Amino acid sequence: MVLVGIAVTVVGMGMFVYAIRHQGIDLTVLLGGSACSAWAPPV
Repeated sequence: MVLVGIAVTVVGMGMFVYAIRHQGIDLTVLLGGSACSAWAPPV
């Protein structure tokens, strides 16, 4: 279960960074990345 949390956090952070680097990207991706990072359990 810890690996799942780590994977979700990495994916969420990756989406967040990608959205910031590509300002023209959909806001849903930015919000989705933030939600994934917030949902991930503390490791």
